[in-house]
Amino acid sequence: MEEHSAKPGPRPLASPRIGLLATDLDGTLLGPSPEFNRYNEFRDEICDRQTAGCIWVISTGRRLRDFQRIFLPLRSFGIIPDFIVTRHAYIFERKTWGWFPHVLWNLKILELQIRNRIHARRVIPRLRRLIARHIPFVRVPRQNSYRICFRFNDLDNAMRGDELLSEAVRPYPYLQVFRYRNEVDVYRVPFTKGLSLMELARKVGVVPANILAIGDGHNDISMMDPSIAGHCACPSNAAPEVIEMVNLHGGHIARQPHLAGVVEILHAFENNTVDSRLPDNWIASPDLDNPRSSRPQPSNHRRTGWVSFALFLVTIYMTWAVFAYYGFAPLRQTILKPLLFIFHVLREILVSLGLQK
Repeated sequence: MEEHSAKPGPRPLASPRIGLLATDLDGTLLGPSPEFNRYNEFRDEICDRQTAGCIWVISTGRRLRDFQRIFLPLRSFGIIPDFIVTRHAYIFERKTWGWFPHVLWNLKILELQIRNRIHARRVIPRLRRLIARHIPFVRVPRQNSYRICFRFNDLDNAMRGDELLSEAVRPYPYLQVFRYRNEVDVYRVPFTKGLSLMELARKVGVVPANILAIGDGHNDISMMDPSIAGHCACPSNAAPEVIEMVNLHGGHIARQPHLAGVVEILHAFENNTVDSRLPDNWIASPDLDNPRSSRPQPSNHRRTGWVSFALFLVTIYMTWAVFAYYGFAPLRQTILKPLLFIFHVLREILVSLGLQK
């Protein structure tokens, strides 16, 4: 077992002023069962900060519709964020009539996500060839377009493989390397939460020193980077790598899970009782079994972002074409030309099949 020294990190001399609070949703605000007994206390904590000028953003991997559905119990208690970041990247601002998207940023981040998915498909096979060249007798129990897991025959080779893979993926921030005993897991981790939080901070005029990020999973690590959020924290149910990061940067490691842990974190930063000590009987992540080995693999994948974007463009085009056909939109001939060409081709196909004269 490797030695792991706890680094409590520096404690602030005074309670920091938090101008922007970023929290994860699943696993952080929401646990396996609703914590109704905590909702009123959490609402009071959040409302007091919002009244004092603090901006609250929820950053989640869920789509907007899914977020609105699952967040409804908290909303019924008067708990409403100022912004939400959906699917790890897309910013929406709360208005009186609903959620307003930041269109230009959302299009920019969509292009980045598509490009990263394409790159990941190319990089992962290269990692397998890299390990095969340098370390013999390595098994690959799992591999797909976004993940590859190596199982080494001893701990020394696993540590060497960890070093090789960490160096190889350094140019690709969306790929992360995690070692668990003699297994090294490389998979695509959404890193756009950090980019979205940085963009939102720029928009509302909050510097990193006044940002607090709270999360529990690997996809939250990017927004807890000190260059983006000057303060970080996590509930007790956070992933080992997240707890180690909070410990390293002197954030608060809650002794309670989920929403109770978030309330504890808010109290700790308000009362200057931030505690970054590792939990009792702490075991570093390299000494644990791979938690992803026992997870069932998904049988299907969600519709990717570029498909949604393509459907959005088709809808815009068809709407414009209908208005142009009746003379209510400009560029009538230009807009209708592709559509008329498609109709002409379909008609020729039907004629060749004898279905139309």
